[in-house]
Amino acid sequence: MFGKCGSVAEARKIYDKVEDPGVHGNTIMLTAYTQNGYLREAKEMFDSMRDKGVVSWTSMVSGFAEHSRLREASDFFDKMPQWNVVTWNALLTGYARHGHLDEACSMFQVMPQLNLTSWTTVVSSLCQHGRLDEARILFERIPQWNTLSWNYMIQGYAKGRRLEDAKQLFDRMPYRDAASMPERDIVSWTAALQGFGEQGYVETATKMFQAMPLRDTIAWSAVMQALGENGHLEEAKRLFDSMPEPDSVDVVSWNMIIHGYAQSGQGDCGMLVFQAMVLDGTRPDNVTFTGVLLTCNHVGLLSQGEVMFVSMVEDHGLVPGVEHFNLLIDNLGRCGQLQRAEDVLHTMPYEADPLTWTTFLNLCKVHGDLKRAELAAERVVKLQPESSAPYVLLYNIYAVPDEKRKHGLLSRLSRKQRSKISAGSRLHDSGPRERSLGDIS
Repeated sequence: MFGKCGSVAEARKIYDKVEDPGVHGNTIMLTAYTQNGYLREAKEMFDSMRDKGVVSWTSMVSGFAEHSRLREASDFFDKMPQWNVVTWNALLTGYARHGHLDEACSMFQVMPQLNLTSWTTVVSSLCQHGRLDEARILFERIPQWNTLSWNYMIQGYAKGRRLEDAKQLFDRMPYRDAASMPERDIVSWTAALQGFGEQGYVETATKMFQAMPLRDTIAWSAVMQALGENGHLEEAKRLFDSMPEPDSVDVVSWNMIIHGYAQSGQGDCGMLVFQAMVLDGTRPDNVTFTGVLLTCNHVGLLSQGEVMFVSMVEDHGLVPGVEHFNLLIDNLGRCGQLQRAEDVLHTMPYEADPLTWTTFLNLCKVHGDLKRAELAAERVVKLQPESSAPYVLLYNIYAVPDEKRKHGLLSRLSRKQRSKISAGSRLHDSGPRERSLGDIS
């Protein structure tokens, strides 16, 4: 009753009006505290309770474990006069969820009673931490599987790039519920689909998508991402246009297409998709504007870049991240406005990161601004002393006849740093090098 009042304060008011709440009422109020993170109040109430049943103790263990106070949760657990499997699972879940996986596994081994929650908690945590072989051993020992445990294993294999294992396990699941095994659900299908899509197995991912009995937005987005990132942008767009409306088309789906066009150099199409998204009533997010600003910078829509940055804040109420400021700096620099780009760099509400300074350095190189280039190079070197990019860019910014300037730069560097310039210059001439935002065009 108290815990369903909508707020702990309201629950407490009702509790205080009850003349004799008894053990049951006390426990409900205690649980309202622990579930909502009011641990100090929970402990005060628990200490004042004369009758403490296993549910009260378990509520304390669960509340403290859930909020990362595992030492105190363990203390409550150790002081309990008796435990049940729910109590064991509460502490087990706390250890597993907050990264204490070895402790969780040790506890699992000594538990006097295990239920499906116990098994699934440890299997899922092992999968999330990449300990897939251990997870599989436990998975095969589960007395009665459920769909959740299967899905955790499939997702673990997919994220760990063990696609053959993911597919083998997926194929073992029946289409319909069997006596000993659960049927595949939409999560099972989507986990396998995402794994193949992320690793570039477009044909396999597409076939799985087509075979799915039901599809959710995640499945649609996964197959579109696989198509878009592997050069099948038009096919991804056709799939996007065929999505059932209105529930399936969300901001993630729109973003997938906008980013796909931005990365493929088809910025005019990307901007048209963005305009359609706004007209459709879908609210853009920060990821949307990363794609939009990339589009403006890399396909010649430079005059639109600053406009879209301002629109992001004023029209859509979003807070730009450092990646958006980096793109604005890149946009201004491409427009030849290095002073304004530098002003943004120094006044933005974030500490400029190595990408920011490398982007600015690259812009200085493009426009031959040696003074600003030297300043930017110094900052990159300070943030990333092992990087060769600032040395290469600065060395190449000096005019070819200005051998004296180049020699002066070399004389100030260590042998290791000079070797970086030599190696970096060769890379600059013949192959890949470290990237800045200005490298994408």
